[in-house]
Amino acid sequence: AFVWFSRVALSAQTATEDRLQQQLVQQEQTIRIDNVNAVELEVTIRATGTQSISVGSMKVYVGNVLQTCVWTSGGSPATTLPPGSTITCEFLSSCNMGTKLRVTAPGGPDETNC
Repeated sequence: AFVWFSRVALSAQTATEDRLQQQLVQQEQTIRIDNVNAVELEVTIRATGTQSISVGSMKVYVGNVLQTCVWTSGGSPATTLPPGSTITCEFLSSCNMGTKLRVTAPGGPDETNC
């Protein structure tokens, strides 16, 4: 019984530590909207945290409509956003003046108006 209990306790401790580490990484995956170009239908996002962000974990909304992004950095396709760098999402919906544009990342959202 002692061996079984020890294994269960160790397994629970490991799972808790893994979840805590994951949450700490997510808290450092923060972003800021640098620029919105409503004419070209693109938004430039800067990583403000200390952890890289996968573009798959970021979402862009115009109004409340989720956008499909073509992610580029320096004109080339991009899959991650390293700390301190920028990435651009080219989207398809129009972004009329005054429409809310929101970008979400694991560490939290940022929003502005078009």
